[in-house]
Amino acid sequence: MRRLLRALRSAEDGNVLVTVALALPLLVGSAGLAVDTIQWTWSKRNLQAAADAAATAGVYAAIQGDSVEDAVAQALARSGDTGVGTNVQVVRFPKGHEGDSLAVEVRLAAPAALSFTGMFLSSRPSIG
Repeated sequence: MRRLLRALRSAEDGNVLVTVALALPLLVGSAGLAVDTIQWTWSKRNLQAAADAAATAGVYAAIQGDSVEDAVAQALARSGDTGVGTNVQVVRFPKGHEGDSLAVEVRLAAPAALSFTGMFLSSRPSIG
């Protein structure tokens, strides 16, 4: 076995092929993680924008005396950024704003769709 390794190390023909073959999994894995990181950031940004719009709609509903929960649900339906499995939590009088009758907090959590790391995970992680 040692003789074979010495022969491979001293041989100059095909070294580039061996090096590329050894580095290819690292290259593919790094590219996959980069794509998943971008997908995660993009999904989190869209979820945050939907939560902000829904909270704003809830505040306007509270000002008008309408149902805050209905306004939040309508705003989330219009945004289209929340899909199946999205957990929606509407909090009236959130922590730190207990005395404010117009304070509305919307918390969203959705399962992440990760193309590369999803192959190695048993369940989808949650973005909140």
